[in-house]
Amino acid sequence: MTGPVARNLIRTMFVNKGNADKLSVRPADVPKSKVTKLGVLGAGMMGAGVAYVSAMQGMEVILIDSTTEQAEKGKAYSAKLLAREVEKGRRTQEQAEAVLARIRPTTDYAQLEGADLVIEAVFEHRGIKADVTAKAEAVIPKTAVFASNTSTLPITGLAKASKRPKSFIGIHFFSPVEKMPLVEIIVGKQTGNEAIARALDYVGQLKKTPIVVNDSRGFYTSRCFGTYTAEGAKMLSEGIDPQLIESAGRLAGMPVGPLAVSDEVSLELAYKVMSQSREDLGAKYKEPVSWPVVRHFVEDLKRLGRKSGAGFYDYPEGGKKVLWSGLANEYPRLAQQPSIEELKTRLLYIQALETARCFEEGVLRSVHEADLGSILGWGFPAYTGGTLSYIDTIGPAKFVAECKRLARLYGERFKPTKGLLARAQSGASYYDGAAQGCRQSILRGTTSMSLVLIERRGRVAILTLNRPESLNAFTSGLRESLLSALNEVNADESVRAVVLTGAGRAFSAGADLKAEPMTSGEAVERMLNEEFGASLRAIARMPKPVVAAVNGLASGIGVSFALVCDLVVLGESAFMQLPFAKIAIVPDGGLTWLLTERVGHRRAFELAISGERVPAAKCLEWNLVNRVVPDDQVVTAAVAWAEQLCDAAPVALGYMKQLLRSAPDMGYEQTIRAEARLQAPCIDSQDFAEGVAAFREKRVPKFSGR
Repeated sequence: MTGPVARNLIRTMFVNKGNADKLSVRPADVPKSKVTKLGVLGAGMMGAGVAYVSAMQGMEVILIDSTTEQAEKGKAYSAKLLAREVEKGRRTQEQAEAVLARIRPTTDYAQLEGADLVIEAVFEHRGIKADVTAKAEAVIPKTAVFASNTSTLPITGLAKASKRPKSFIGIHFFSPVEKMPLVEIIVGKQTGNEAIARALDYVGQLKKTPIVVNDSRGFYTSRCFGTYTAEGAKMLSEGIDPQLIESAGRLAGMPVGPLAVSDEVSLELAYKVMSQSREDLGAKYKEPVSWPVVRHFVEDLKRLGRKSGAGFYDYPEGGKKVLWSGLANEYPRLAQQPSIEELKTRLLYIQALETARCFEEGVLRSVHEADLGSILGWGFPAYTGGTLSYIDTIGPAKFVAECKRLARLYGERFKPTKGLLARAQSGASYYDGAAQGCRQSILRGTTSMSLVLIERRGRVAILTLNRPESLNAFTSGLRESLLSALNEVNADESVRAVVLTGAGRAFSAGADLKAEPMTSGEAVERMLNEEFGASLRAIARMPKPVVAAVNGLASGIGVSFALVCDLVVLGESAFMQLPFAKIAIVPDGGLTWLLTERVGHRRAFELAISGERVPAAKCLEWNLVNRVVPDDQVVTAAVAWAEQLCDAAPVALGYMKQLLRSAPDMGYEQTIRAEARLQAPCIDSQDFAEGVAAFREKRVPKFSGR
């Protein structure tokens, strides 16, 4: 049981899945919750499935649709499933009737009064979703969480229709809901910890496995799964035999061929999603390679997928589906067909490559959730361990070389990412970060120099902002490079602590206003929330300790990047500056909260208003920083401190960070409950057993982080 297949399966399907099922990523500062009354808006296939699995767990379900007939049809779905259960002897008739009694089909939104959670599962149209959101929020209590089951539309955009965006979240089920074990929880720009925790609690009630991802168009699973179906459609348009395409998908380990699954999902739905994306993005929209085929089938051929009885396949009544004979007329076959191995490679590589993009963009929060989501969400072959394990098993250098070959033959969509190129150069895998010493992660930028350097010193990773010629002022490239580097070291289990510093004579001069002038308030808001916010949140939420080594000027949002770290070491000649008031803007990057937490309201107000330099001595006196050291010892001192923290138990340290960051917003009683709740996973960990054993044996413990 030591081969790569066994290793990958055990790691993803036992270890990673076990942690996810325990809700290991649940915010610690929110009391445990339970849904007793659930609202479901939309009684189609997804809504009906959500109603069924929720009623099965004892919840009262209000199932709403635009007509009584549609709502009743949604309940009938549960009746059909329960009848099968009774027929097979898995449930008594009385038990089935009790479940059905908990589902109340209606058109009346007033019946949502008292609901703990509402999930909308209506059509993938922004206007329709906004309408049902407003109707539901007019009735439900202020304490309720509102969730969208959208599979593609960004949660942040949908939340604009909500009066309480902190309680707005994505809860994405997979079809058929009663069979698929995964639920993808999507965190919008304004989604609060309480909404995240309560969504996870609900998934736990359903006994399903959750992953938590950040907001993006298509999120993680739909975005990557879409590359599989799109590649199948592109192959068809190239003249490849459709039977060969379907066989390649199944032989690669996918549960269904790309054309068949496109029919199941619905070509019409794919058409609507692409159309909505074009409308939302305008000139920024990039047309998927499958669009010409999908458009032709929907607009010209009126073959909408299985639900309409015709798509890539024909669905004769009472018979088995068969590939439509007209495909050969629409897309004439190549005289020389490619090998099935080449098709398998295209289908698997395109999915893994898109996962790597999601990881580098910060859509994915961990390698573990990437792998788990790919297998349980859309059926990536289990033997691989998941999409990122697949890359690791092949080897980054070999994977990148093959991507380059595929890109030359089939197009830019196969071009390897900057992060993958860096891994190919360094040899670092997603799971073990094998490369030691100094290595450069070439993540963004047009020059050969990396914008963020990653150096390993034992168990400590040093991230260096590397734009010394501009005092490490942030551009979009530096922001994205830093986020990718943070994700990389967070996923590397051999890294126990992180040091953040700047190259040259500055930590960071803040935003680069020359490269990115503030010309639009809306654009600046998006940049601060989505781009700066992603990196700052990554530091704040990282379970590993992060030490800032401020070696020179820290100005503007550069101060935010220093203060969001757990500990701050400052050079004796270094200083901080908050010039916001002098240029007629407010502090950003969460700085008002960070300042108030560290120095109190009055001193925070003085610092923000004056805009004057704050020298090292005053920074220390006012508790802005933890230590001041000679200029030539800043990084050395920070690394030494980080190395000491590496001896702490990682499991307990991660939870301790959560508690300490949450404590200012919690009362004493709530803090007691949060501490008590987090003792359980600590005591269940291998680290606790090792700590107790080491104490009894009077030796230094060796914590594994498990």
